[in-house]
Amino acid sequence: MMRLHAGQIDWRPESIASMRARFHRAVEDNYDDEAVKLCLQTQPGRQRKHVFDFEDGIRLVISVSEGRCTVSASFGYGTPGTIPQFERVTARLDSICDAPHPPLKMIGLIAGRSVAVYETEIRLEPEPARAGGVS
Repeated sequence: MMRLHAGQIDWRPESIASMRARFHRAVEDNYDDEAVKLCLQTQPGRQRKHVFDFEDGIRLVISVSEGRCTVSASFGYGTPGTIPQFERVTARLDSICDAPHPPLKMIGLIAGRSVAVYETEIRLEPEPARAGGVS
């Protein structure tokens, strides 16, 4: 059984197709880091639209702050002491995001929680309008 930290959402692995279909929702809002710190905005990792769980135990939390995409990755979800391998994180991001982006750059580690934090710029094309004018 996966151990969740307080406030974390349930582990729910999805198909690549499902994650690709909802990826744009993870990067449509621009978060204010200060507002999150002051609890004026909910942390992206506590919102399902930002969380991508893979069958192999990798969880990505993807959000945008100050125009930059942040990718937090944990591996062996709930397993202390395991930091995701960079190549595996890059492969998982590329599997759900078609948009071109420079390589991920590691910007931090949260060792007690087994989380690696990366940053990149993802330039998305506007999502095409859906039939019937409903989005």
